[in-house]
Amino acid sequence: MFKNKNDFNAALKHFHLALLDTSPSSLGPLEIRFHIGHLYEVQGKFNLAKDMYETILSTENVPSKVRASTLRQLGWLYHSSITSTIDIHRIHKAEPLLLESVQTDPTNGQSWYFLGRCYSAQNKVNEAFQAYRQSIDRLDRNADTWCSIGVLYQHQHQPMDALQAYICAVQIDSQHGAAWTNLGILYEQNLQPADAMVCYKKAVELSRNLDGEGYYDPIAKLQARIKAISRQLNSKSGQGATQHSSLPQIQEAWRLPIPAQLTSKKEIKHDSQSSQQKEEKMDTSDGNSTDTKPDKKAEVPTHWAVKIPSEASENKPVYNAPPSPPPRPPPPATLNPTTPSIRVPTREDAFSKTLRDLCVESQQPVIVIKGLCKVLGLDLTLFNTRTLLNSNPDHPVEVRTQWQQSPDENWDVQNGQGKKKQWLCESTRSHSTIAKYAQYQASTFREFLQEEQDRAGNDKHEDLASVKRRGPKRFTNFKMIQFGTNVDLSDKKKWGAQIAELEKLPPFCRVKSTSNMLSYMGHKILGMNT
Repeated sequence: MFKNKNDFNAALKHFHLALLDTSPSSLGPLEIRFHIGHLYEVQGKFNLAKDMYETILSTENVPSKVRASTLRQLGWLYHSSITSTIDIHRIHKAEPLLLESVQTDPTNGQSWYFLGRCYSAQNKVNEAFQAYRQSIDRLDRNADTWCSIGVLYQHQHQPMDALQAYICAVQIDSQHGAAWTNLGILYEQNLQPADAMVCYKKAVELSRNLDGEGYYDPIAKLQARIKAISRQLNSKSGQGATQHSSLPQIQEAWRLPIPAQLTSKKEIKHDSQSSQQKEEKMDTSDGNSTDTKPDKKAEVPTHWAVKIPSEASENKPVYNAPPSPPPRPPPPATLNPTTPSIRVPTREDAFSKTLRDLCVESQQPVIVIKGLCKVLGLDLTLFNTRTLLNSNPDHPVEVRTQWQQSPDENWDVQNGQGKKKQWLCESTRSHSTIAKYAQYQASTFREFLQEEQDRAGNDKHEDLASVKRRGPKRFTNFKMIQFGTNVDLSDKKKWGAQIAELEKLPPFCRVKSTSNMLSYMGHKILGMNT
């Protein structure tokens, strides 16, 4: 009771007395020692806390729940509290402790959250994301987890995903100053100063209410940003400028759905937790406010390179077993299966977990989604030749030159004069500019229209019977054609509008997203994960 009221000295006194009392108790000696160690930790007496946790772990026959919670707190102590500086060797000590904690008790959401923070500090982005996902599945109402997910997305330059995560955090806990601060930073980085100021003011208000406990950025620093933004907005209003919104404004953001890749795979039934009451008495870090202090500091994003280790880099044993016989070829009918087509009627359906699972986790290799651009309000004119030409006419384009072929056939034109089919399809790679290719595109389009008109005129003079006698007409119009295969739109200074437009897509459809499995290949597929 004293611990919940933040009267830590009184709590320590009574826990020490409880250790000397041999009468029956709802807490065992090891659980009492855990509480004492945790009280040392929240008081900043890190060496005493470390000694107490290590004493518990060195004891024989420690109950699994107590051992898992002790490993978690000791790992977090190494990660963030023993010294004020970031020490990679200290973090490396934390990781195995946190891993052992989740292995000992995989049901504890707070342990998964701490492990995610540890991975994030080491730039292990994929592992961090997976740990946060495990935390959400077990502890879905934890604002700290959502705030840290937002930071992870912000580091990866995925502002829309970061926005959704921060909004989840402040919807769960409207008093979460770290999430409000990071949300303001996100808006400011995306050139939306008015929205940033709303968030910064909320963070300042929360800091004042907490009497300067130091959980969040200092009030003075936030106030300085608010003053700077106010001057910026005043100067723009005098010039009649409007705010460019690459992200939904703060009022609209409240209506955003939770990212589909982060929604829980199972319903968490709160009535099933009644059987865990004894565990909760010991495991204070899952619901007790005293355990959130070391971990509620505002995480100000910094830019760092993301490198996801591939499975190919792991040392795997090599066995000299005989090779397996090749599998039987599949039936011809399965080589070209029917492609399902799905029409998306609303924005909510576009961001739904059902659509994401159907496209990502089902066994269907190809799915056509119709209506997606319409319901999301994508401006496709940003990507047509005219817009690209007007924006950057001298921008390079990769061009392929090859013989024109029928869509479903490939003839050996060079050596067989178009009389023999072949598998190999050759093309010559070169580079041009948007301006030059646009000129070529326009001229070939005019030629195509003329050919269509000529063909339509000839067909009028040929009756149906003669067409049937002649049979299908083989493609003979072999000529050299050029087509633009790739245009690099990754430069934000040149193509900011195009990049921002693509952020409207659901996460699993975006060029770079933790929900897009192609992001983890370690290999660039032009136009797919670039």
